[in-house]
Amino acid sequence: MTTAAQLRRLAVASVLVLAALFAAACGSDSDGDASSTAATSAGGGSATAPEPVKVRIAAITSAGQGDIPTILQEQGIAARHGLEIEVVEISQTGQQWTALRGGSADVATGSVLDLLRQRRAGLRARGLTAFQTFSNPIVVPADSPIRSFADLRGKKLATPGAGIFDFQIVRAAGKQADGLDVGTDTKVTEAAPPLINRLLDRGAVDAALQFSSLALAPLTDGRYRKLTDLPQLLQSGGFDDQSFYLLYSVTDEWADEHPDKVPELAAAIREAVDLLETDDSVWAPLAARVGVTDPRLLSAYVASGRASLRAAYDERLVQPTQELFDAVARTVGAEQLGVTRVDPSAFVFDANG
Repeated sequence: MTTAAQLRRLAVASVLVLAALFAAACGSDSDGDASSTAATSAGGGSATAPEPVKVRIAAITSAGQGDIPTILQEQGIAARHGLEIEVVEISQTGQQWTALRGGSADVATGSVLDLLRQRRAGLRARGLTAFQTFSNPIVVPADSPIRSFADLRGKKLATPGAGIFDFQIVRAAGKQADGLDVGTDTKVTEAAPPLINRLLDRGAVDAALQFSSLALAPLTDGRYRKLTDLPQLLQSGGFDDQSFYLLYSVTDEWADEHPDKVPELAAAIREAVDLLETDDSVWAPLAARVGVTDPRLLSAYVASGRASLRAAYDERLVQPTQELFDAVARTVGAEQLGVTRVDPSAFVFDANG
Protein backbone atom coordinates (compact mmCIF):
# COMPACT_ATOMS: atom_id res chain seq x y z
CA MET A 1 0.00 0.00 0.00
CA THR A 2 1.42 3.35 -0.99
CA THR A 3 1.73 5.94 1.73
CA ALA A 4 1.29 9.67 1.37
CA ALA A 5 5.00 10.21 1.94
CA GLN A 6 5.88 7.84 -0.90
CA LEU A 7 3.50 9.70 -3.22
CA ARG A 8 5.12 13.01 -2.36
CA ARG A 9 8.61 11.59 -3.06
CA LEU A 10 7.42 10.17 -6.43
CA ALA A 11 5.99 13.54 -7.47
CA VAL A 12 9.21 15.39 -6.61
CA ALA A 13 11.26 12.83 -8.55
CA SER A 14 9.04 13.27 -11.62
CA VAL A 15 9.44 17.04 -11.50
CA LEU A 16 13.22 16.70 -11.28
CA VAL A 17 13.30 14.33 -14.25
CA LEU A 18 11.17 16.69 -16.34
CA ALA A 19 13.38 19.65 -15.37
CA ALA A 20 16.51 17.75 -16.36
CA LEU A 21 15.02 16.79 -19.71
CA PHE A 22 13.99 20.42 -20.36
CA ALA A 23 17.47 21.73 -19.47
CA ALA A 24 19.10 19.17 -21.74
CA ALA A 25 16.87 20.17 -24.62
CA CYS A 26 17.59 23.87 -24.09
CA GLY A 27 21.30 23.18 -23.86
CA SER A 28 21.24 21.26 -27.13
CA ASP A 29 19.52 24.18 -28.93
CA SER A 30 21.98 26.66 -27.47
CA ASP A 31 24.99 24.57 -28.45
CA GLY A 32 23.54 24.16 -31.95
CA ASP A 33 23.11 27.90 -32.31
CA ALA A 34 26.67 28.53 -31.14
CA SER A 35 28.07 25.86 -33.47
CA SER A 36 26.09 27.30 -36.36
CA THR A 37 27.33 30.82 -35.61
CA ALA A 38 30.93 29.62 -35.39
CA ALA A 39 30.65 27.68 -38.64
CA THR A 40 29.21 30.70 -40.46
CA SER A 41 31.98 32.87 -39.10
CA ALA A 42 34.74 30.40 -39.98
CA GLY A 43 33.37 29.46 -43.39
CA GLY A 44 32.79 33.06 -44.49
CA GLY A 45 29.70 32.03 -46.38
CA SER A 46 28.33 35.55 -46.27
CA ALA A 47 31.68 37.29 -46.93
CA THR A 48 32.07 39.09 -50.28
CA ALA A 49 35.09 38.85 -52.58
CA PRO A 50 37.36 41.93 -52.60
CA GLU A 51 36.56 44.55 -55.19
CA PRO A 52 38.83 44.44 -58.26
CA VAL A 53 41.31 47.28 -58.58
CA LYS A 54 40.62 49.57 -61.52
CA VAL A 55 43.46 50.30 -63.92
CA ARG A 56 42.91 52.84 -66.69
CA ILE A 57 44.88 52.08 -69.87
CA ALA A 58 45.28 54.78 -72.52
CA ALA A 59 45.17 53.28 -76.02
CA ILE A 60 44.35 53.94 -79.64
CA THR A 61 41.90 51.07 -80.00
CA SER A 62 41.95 51.25 -83.80
CA ALA A 63 45.62 50.26 -83.67
CA GLY A 64 47.47 47.24 -82.37
CA GLN A 65 47.88 48.80 -78.94
CA GLY A 66 44.20 48.08 -78.34
CA ASP A 67 44.75 44.30 -78.60
CA ILE A 68 46.00 43.55 -75.10
CA PRO A 69 43.43 45.69 -73.21
CA THR A 70 40.72 43.95 -75.25
CA ILE A 71 42.09 40.49 -74.44
CA LEU A 72 42.45 41.41 -70.76
CA GLN A 73 38.80 42.40 -70.63
CA GLU A 74 37.08 39.90 -72.90
CA GLN A 75 39.02 36.78 -71.90
CA GLY A 76 38.60 37.34 -68.17
CA ILE A 77 42.34 37.63 -67.58
CA ALA A 78 42.10 40.94 -65.73
CA ALA A 79 39.38 39.61 -63.43
CA ARG A 80 41.49 36.57 -62.52
CA HIS A 81 44.23 38.93 -61.40
CA GLY A 82 41.87 41.11 -59.36
CA LEU A 83 41.87 43.93 -61.90
CA GLU A 84 39.21 45.88 -63.74
CA ILE A 85 40.32 47.40 -67.06
CA GLU A 86 39.05 50.75 -68.22
CA VAL A 87 40.26 51.83 -71.66
CA VAL A 88 40.92 55.55 -72.03
CA GLU A 89 40.46 56.28 -75.73
CA ILE A 90 43.11 58.43 -77.41
CA SER A 91 43.40 59.22 -81.09
CA GLN A 92 47.02 60.21 -81.65
CA THR A 93 50.44 59.08 -80.51
CA GLY A 94 51.72 61.37 -77.78
CA GLN A 95 48.33 61.81 -76.14
CA GLN A 96 49.05 58.92 -73.81
CA TRP A 97 51.66 60.98 -71.96
CA THR A 98 49.19 63.83 -71.55
CA ALA A 99 46.70 61.34 -70.09
CA LEU A 100 49.28 60.02 -67.63
CA ARG A 101 50.33 63.53 -66.63
CA GLY A 102 46.75 64.71 -66.22
CA GLY A 103 45.72 61.73 -64.11
CA SER A 104 43.10 60.39 -66.53
CA ALA A 105 45.10 57.19 -67.17
CA ASP A 106 47.33 54.92 -65.09
CA VAL A 107 49.03 52.87 -67.81
CA ALA A 108 50.02 53.50 -71.43
CA THR A 109 52.34 52.22 -74.13
CA GLY A 110 55.19 54.22 -75.61
CA SER A 111 58.81 54.01 -76.66
CA VAL A 112 61.60 53.71 -74.13
CA LEU A 113 62.97 57.00 -75.49
CA ASP A 114 59.69 58.82 -74.88
CA LEU A 115 59.44 57.35 -71.37
CA LEU A 116 62.91 58.63 -70.49
CA ARG A 117 62.15 62.02 -72.02
CA GLN A 118 58.90 62.25 -70.06
CA ARG A 119 60.60 61.27 -66.81
CA ARG A 120 63.25 63.92 -67.35
CA ALA A 121 60.41 66.42 -67.79
CA GLY A 122 58.92 65.39 -64.44
CA LEU A 123 56.48 62.57 -65.19
CA ARG A 124 56.47 60.06 -62.33
CA ALA A 125 56.14 56.80 -64.26
CA ARG A 126 58.22 53.69 -64.91
CA GLY A 127 58.35 50.97 -67.52
CA LEU A 128 56.34 47.99 -66.28
CA THR A 129 56.88 45.38 -69.00
CA ALA A 130 57.49 45.11 -72.74
CA PHE A 131 54.79 45.81 -75.31
CA GLN A 132 56.43 45.25 -78.69
CA THR A 133 59.85 44.75 -80.16
CA PHE A 134 61.29 46.33 -83.33
CA SER A 135 59.45 45.38 -86.52
CA ASN A 136 58.80 48.36 -88.81
CA PRO A 137 60.10 47.88 -92.40
CA ILE A 138 61.62 50.04 -95.08
CA VAL A 139 59.62 49.31 -98.23
CA VAL A 140 60.02 50.06 -101.92
CA PRO A 141 57.73 49.48 -104.92
CA ALA A 142 57.95 45.90 -106.14
CA ASP A 143 59.59 46.96 -109.43
CA SER A 144 62.07 49.34 -107.81
CA PRO A 145 65.74 49.04 -108.86
CA ILE A 146 66.71 49.62 -105.20
CA ARG A 147 68.01 46.27 -103.98
CA SER A 148 69.98 47.05 -100.83
CA PHE A 149 70.04 49.56 -98.01
CA ALA A 150 73.16 51.14 -99.50
CA ASP A 151 71.18 51.80 -102.71
CA LEU A 152 69.14 54.43 -100.82
CA ARG A 153 71.97 56.94 -101.10
CA GLY A 154 70.68 60.04 -102.88
CA LYS A 155 67.13 58.67 -103.08
CA LYS A 156 63.90 60.16 -101.70
CA LEU A 157 62.92 58.47 -98.43
CA ALA A 158 59.63 59.01 -96.58
CA THR A 159 59.26 58.64 -92.82
CA PRO A 160 56.50 59.37 -90.29
CA GLY A 161 58.93 61.80 -88.67
CA ALA A 162 62.62 62.62 -88.64
CA GLY A 163 62.58 62.80 -84.85
CA ILE A 164 60.90 59.49 -84.09
CA PHE A 165 63.00 56.82 -82.40
CA ASP A 166 62.65 54.40 -85.34
CA PHE A 167 64.12 56.84 -87.84
CA GLN A 168 66.95 57.77 -85.50
CA ILE A 169 67.77 54.07 -85.10
CA VAL A 170 67.75 53.60 -88.88
CA ARG A 171 70.22 56.46 -89.13
CA ALA A 172 72.58 55.08 -86.48
CA ALA A 173 72.37 51.39 -87.42
CA GLY A 174 72.60 52.07 -91.14
CA LYS A 175 75.62 54.31 -90.68
CA GLN A 176 77.39 51.70 -88.61
CA ALA A 177 76.47 48.82 -90.94
CA ASP A 178 76.81 50.43 -94.39
CA GLY A 179 78.26 53.89 -93.85
CA LEU A 180 74.91 55.39 -94.92
CA ASP A 181 73.15 57.93 -92.72
CA VAL A 182 69.68 58.27 -94.20
CA GLY A 183 69.24 61.56 -92.34
CA THR A 184 71.96 63.22 -94.42
CA ASP A 185 72.53 60.89 -97.37
CA THR A 186 68.92 60.71 -98.61
CA LYS A 187 66.25 63.30 -99.38
CA VAL A 188 63.93 62.93 -96.39
CA THR A 189 60.19 63.55 -96.67
CA GLU A 190 58.14 63.59 -93.46
CA ALA A 191 54.48 62.57 -93.84
CA ALA A 192 51.59 61.12 -91.88
CA PRO A 193 51.75 57.30 -92.05
CA PRO A 194 48.52 56.88 -94.11
CA LEU A 195 49.87 59.40 -96.64
CA ILE A 196 53.21 57.62 -97.03
CA ASN A 197 51.73 54.77 -99.08
CA ARG A 198 50.15 57.25 -101.49
CA LEU A 199 53.46 59.08 -101.93
CA LEU A 200 55.14 55.76 -102.70
CA ASP A 201 52.38 54.73 -105.11
CA ARG A 202 52.65 58.04 -107.02
CA GLY A 203 56.42 57.84 -107.24
CA ALA A 204 56.83 60.97 -105.13
CA VAL A 205 59.31 59.04 -102.97
CA ASP A 206 61.53 56.08 -103.76
CA ALA A 207 61.30 54.25 -100.42
CA ALA A 208 59.63 54.59 -97.06
CA LEU A 209 60.05 53.73 -93.42
CA GLN A 210 56.50 52.62 -92.66
CA PHE A 211 54.58 51.17 -89.75
CA SER A 212 54.15 47.40 -90.10
CA SER A 213 50.35 47.55 -89.97
CA LEU A 214 50.16 50.02 -92.87
CA ALA A 215 52.72 48.17 -94.97
CA LEU A 216 50.95 44.84 -94.49
CA ALA A 217 48.43 45.01 -97.35
CA PRO A 218 50.75 46.27 -100.12
CA LEU A 219 53.43 43.79 -99.06
CA THR A 220 50.95 40.92 -99.05
CA ASP A 221 49.42 41.77 -102.43
CA GLY A 222 52.88 42.21 -103.99
CA ARG A 223 52.67 45.94 -104.62
CA TYR A 224 55.62 46.63 -102.29
CA ARG A 225 58.80 44.79 -101.45
CA LYS A 226 60.55 44.87 -98.09
CA LEU A 227 64.04 46.25 -98.48
CA THR A 228 64.96 45.70 -94.83
CA ASP A 229 63.49 46.25 -91.38
CA LEU A 230 64.63 47.51 -88.01
CA PRO A 231 65.63 44.10 -86.58
CA GLN A 232 67.82 43.40 -89.64
CA LEU A 233 69.40 46.85 -89.50
CA LEU A 234 70.12 46.53 -85.78
CA GLN A 235 71.76 43.16 -86.28
CA SER A 236 73.80 44.45 -89.24
CA GLY A 237 74.98 47.37 -87.13
CA GLY A 238 76.05 45.09 -84.29
CA PHE A 239 73.21 46.02 -81.92
CA ASP A 240 70.90 43.80 -79.88
CA ASP A 241 67.53 43.71 -81.64
CA GLN A 242 65.92 42.87 -78.29
CA SER A 243 66.93 46.24 -76.81
CA PHE A 244 64.04 48.06 -75.16
CA TYR A 245 61.63 49.57 -77.65
CA LEU A 246 57.90 49.86 -76.87
CA LEU A 247 56.92 49.44 -73.23
CA TYR A 248 53.92 49.50 -70.94
CA SER A 249 54.50 52.29 -68.44
CA VAL A 250 52.67 52.72 -65.14
CA THR A 251 52.42 55.86 -63.04
CA ASP A 252 54.12 55.89 -59.66
CA GLU A 253 50.84 57.12 -58.16
CA TRP A 254 48.95 53.96 -59.17
CA ALA A 255 51.86 51.70 -58.26
CA ASP A 256 52.22 53.31 -54.82
CA GLU A 257 48.49 53.04 -54.18
CA HIS A 258 48.29 49.39 -55.28
CA PRO A 259 51.76 47.87 -54.72
CA ASP A 260 50.39 44.31 -54.53
CA LYS A 261 48.71 44.74 -57.93
CA VAL A 262 51.83 45.85 -59.84
CA PRO A 263 53.09 42.26 -60.32
CA GLU A 264 49.50 41.15 -61.00
CA LEU A 265 49.21 43.69 -63.82
CA ALA A 266 52.54 42.61 -65.33
CA ALA A 267 51.47 38.95 -65.07
CA ALA A 268 48.10 39.70 -66.68
CA ILE A 269 49.77 41.40 -69.64
CA ARG A 270 52.12 38.43 -70.08
CA GLU A 271 49.14 36.06 -69.94
CA ALA A 272 47.39 38.09 -72.65
CA VAL A 273 50.53 37.91 -74.81
CA ASP A 274 50.73 34.13 -74.28
CA LEU A 275 47.12 33.79 -75.43
CA LEU A 276 47.79 35.88 -78.54
CA GLU A 277 50.78 33.70 -79.36
CA THR A 278 48.94 30.40 -78.99
CA ASP A 279 45.24 30.91 -79.80
CA ASP A 280 44.40 31.66 -83.44
CA SER A 281 40.71 32.22 -82.65
CA VAL A 282 41.23 35.50 -80.80
CA TRP A 283 42.83 37.29 -83.74
CA ALA A 284 39.99 37.79 -86.25
CA PRO A 285 37.99 40.23 -84.04
CA LEU A 286 41.17 42.13 -83.18
CA ALA A 287 42.14 42.39 -86.85
CA ALA A 288 38.68 43.69 -87.73
CA ARG A 289 39.06 46.49 -85.17
CA VAL A 290 42.06 47.85 -87.07
CA GLY A 291 40.46 47.40 -90.49
CA VAL A 292 41.96 44.06 -91.50
CA THR A 293 38.89 42.23 -92.77
CA ASP A 294 40.29 40.56 -95.89
CA PRO A 295 40.83 36.85 -95.06
CA ARG A 296 43.88 36.87 -97.30
CA LEU A 297 45.56 39.38 -94.98
CA LEU A 298 44.63 37.76 -91.70
CA SER A 299 47.41 35.18 -91.59
CA ALA A 300 50.01 37.84 -92.43
CA TYR A 301 48.55 40.13 -89.79
CA VAL A 302 48.70 37.40 -87.15
CA ALA A 303 52.28 36.49 -88.05
CA SER A 304 53.36 40.12 -87.93
CA GLY A 305 51.56 40.73 -84.65
CA ARG A 306 53.02 37.67 -82.98
CA ALA A 307 56.55 38.56 -84.09
CA SER A 308 56.29 42.05 -82.65
CA LEU A 309 54.95 40.77 -79.31
CA ARG A 310 58.01 38.58 -78.69
CA ALA A 311 59.71 41.33 -76.74
CA ALA A 312 62.07 40.66 -73.85
CA TYR A 313 62.00 42.62 -70.59
CA ASP A 314 65.04 42.02 -68.47
CA GLU A 315 67.51 44.11 -66.52
CA ARG A 316 70.32 42.68 -68.65
CA LEU A 317 68.94 44.66 -71.62
CA VAL A 318 69.73 48.02 -70.01
CA GLN A 319 73.32 47.90 -71.27
CA PRO A 320 72.50 46.94 -74.92
CA THR A 321 69.87 49.69 -74.92
CA GLN A 322 72.46 52.15 -73.61
CA GLU A 323 74.81 51.14 -76.41
CA LEU A 324 72.06 51.84 -78.94
CA PHE A 325 71.38 55.24 -77.35
CA ASP A 326 75.09 56.06 -77.50
CA ALA A 327 75.20 55.28 -81.23
CA VAL A 328 72.06 57.33 -81.91
CA ALA A 329 73.48 60.27 -79.94
CA ARG A 330 76.71 60.13 -81.96
CA THR A 331 74.72 60.10 -85.20
CA VAL A 332 71.87 62.56 -84.64
CA GLY A 333 73.30 64.54 -81.75
CA ALA A 334 72.56 64.31 -78.03
CA GLU A 335 70.35 67.40 -78.19
CA GLN A 336 68.06 65.89 -80.84
CA LEU A 337 67.93 62.56 -79.01
CA GLY A 338 66.81 64.43 -75.92
CA VAL A 339 68.13 62.03 -73.30
CA THR A 340 71.31 59.99 -73.38
CA ARG A 341 71.28 57.85 -70.22
CA VAL A 342 69.17 54.70 -69.91
CA ASP A 343 68.43 54.97 -66.20
CA PRO A 344 67.80 51.52 -64.62
CA SER A 345 65.48 53.10 -62.05
CA ALA A 346 63.09 53.96 -64.89
CA PHE A 347 62.00 50.31 -65.08
CA VAL A 348 60.12 47.89 -62.84
CA PHE A 349 61.95 44.58 -63.11
CA ASP A 350 60.97 42.86 -59.85
CA ALA A 351 57.32 42.63 -61.00
CA ASN A 352 58.32 40.43 -63.93
CA GLY A 353 59.61 37.40 -62.08
